[in-house]
Amino acid sequence: MTKPSPLPTDWHFRPRGSAGPCPTCGFRKRTGEHRAVPKDENLTARWIVRRKTTRGWVYESIEKDAPPKKDRRKPRNAVRQSGPTPRVAKLLGQAARLAAAGKSLTEVAETLRVKSHHVLDWKCRWPEFWAAARDKARESFVTVVRNIAGTDAILKDPGGFLAMAEQANRWCEEHQEELFPHDGEVTLSKFYFDYYVPNCMAPGSSRGYRKFFEVVVRRWRLITGDPPLEKIDNALLARFRDYVGLCRGHGGKTVTAVTVANYLGMIQRLLDKAGPVGPRNRSAAGLIPQVPYVKRPTVSPAMVKIAGSEELSLVYKAAGRMIVPEVAGVATGDWWRCLLVVAFNTGLRRRTLFELRWEHLDANRRMLLIPPECLKSKRPLYAPLNQLCLDHLERIKTDRERIFDWPYHGRYFDRVFHRLQYDAGLPMASHFGLQEIRKTTATRLWQTAPQAAKLALGHATDNVTIRHYVQAETIVAKAIDALPQPEAFTSGNGKAGAA
Repeated sequence: MTKPSPLPTDWHFRPRGSAGPCPTCGFRKRTGEHRAVPKDENLTARWIVRRKTTRGWVYESIEKDAPPKKDRRKPRNAVRQSGPTPRVAKLLGQAARLAAAGKSLTEVAETLRVKSHHVLDWKCRWPEFWAAARDKARESFVTVVRNIAGTDAILKDPGGFLAMAEQANRWCEEHQEELFPHDGEVTLSKFYFDYYVPNCMAPGSSRGYRKFFEVVVRRWRLITGDPPLEKIDNALLARFRDYVGLCRGHGGKTVTAVTVANYLGMIQRLLDKAGPVGPRNRSAAGLIPQVPYVKRPTVSPAMVKIAGSEELSLVYKAAGRMIVPEVAGVATGDWWRCLLVVAFNTGLRRRTLFELRWEHLDANRRMLLIPPECLKSKRPLYAPLNQLCLDHLERIKTDRERIFDWPYHGRYFDRVFHRLQYDAGLPMASHFGLQEIRKTTATRLWQTAPQAAKLALGHATDNVTIRHYVQAETIVAKAIDALPQPEAFTSGNGKAGAA
């Protein structure tokens, strides 16, 4: 006969094989005989547990349904779920605001007098709190940037203001707002994109040139507040010049006078095109009657560096030990020797050298017929070749498309070229690049035929060749040595008291 199932209020054990709470009374614990407490007993306990020991029965009352031991454990992510404490939340908000203002985590930690790994831990542990504090800081920056942009206040902390302006601009872009609204008025940045690019910029302009132009226009907009064209005056241009001169570039150093002059040159170019139409400014828009102007900083020309004959000879001899690049059917040493010889005898730019194709070579006429798309000037160039160049080109000629095929990144060429010069025994101070070889060619051609140097380099005027490509001190020194001297100068031989 089957034994009847016990009631919840009867003493019973948990049935064997059951999992979870007791199927009879819902008791969660697993030890001891137990029963539920009926309402008529008037006890606060819900269950009573008894166990038989040597001293007799031991009873234990359970007042509530306590969770199992493993359920009472604190979850590992309990801190992340509950959020930071009030003190940490305050520090986290200050850290996020300082970081949004352009401070590094180390600078933030020094300002708050905490460890830098604490700041990083807050950012990683509570990303939602960090993002909220950062967005709140960005929103507050919008008002500040709008109030002080273009004023003398930006000169007090140029780096901090630019970082603040960048964050404010990012917040406005995310919320589809204008950082500097002008109600449809033509500003310098709007003029650049709407008029200058389609009407005044050459179609063949390089991507790097356009990118740098856009960087300058963006900086102008954030620094000055991008006022309408008619409100731009000499004082604003001078303030922009002074601000750029106080900024710091790579390595924490103040930008050079060349950078400031380049920034002002591009802004002045835009203002000229927005000014009145004239014989030398036919593509101007005529939006402003008079163009503002400010003097650029004086730029001292840097000494032109060239490669000596001894250094070139050492590198040429060491080329046979190179293993890069691997061009099918061509010895690596012959590839480097041909590159050196062609670069030295033509004076071509690095980009043009690597874009040369075998179809550009006319061996019968002994010249390279280079199309405009391979040249910076966008004008065709006919580069004559001597017999030495033709012999070296013949040694590396195969059925490939490019003459100097380089199947790697451009920066890797610099590393390999430096390695070649180390193998040749040159110290780092004597290392040179393809641009220095081009300047060497210009200097040597200028000594014999200045016009030939200008034409070989593809320059429109002599000024560019003299200023940036010719080592004038070398030419002047040789001319001084050959300068005829008066007879009295030479008879005395530099000795005091000579008759």
